Amino acid sequence: MKTWPDALPSAFLRDDGPASHYYDVCTLRELRSFLNGDPDLKICDRFGLGPGEWREAVEMALMARLAVQRRRAS
Repeated sequence: MKTWPDALPSAFLRDDGPASHYYDVCTLRELRSFLNGDPDLKICDRFGLGPGEWREAVEMALMARLAVQRRRAS
């Protein structure tokens, strides 16, 4: 990401990964609420994630969504 600072964070999400899945299907509100809850066991099973990896995926999707929102507001 440091090499391409003007690129959106979503450009760095693996297309077939859990962060990309959350980025594609969830709103900011949903992503924020997920961080306050328990891991989604269906998604964990689907992508072979542990609870910490699941949380990281949600956080990555949230950061990408926030960056898009900031760019649109500029």
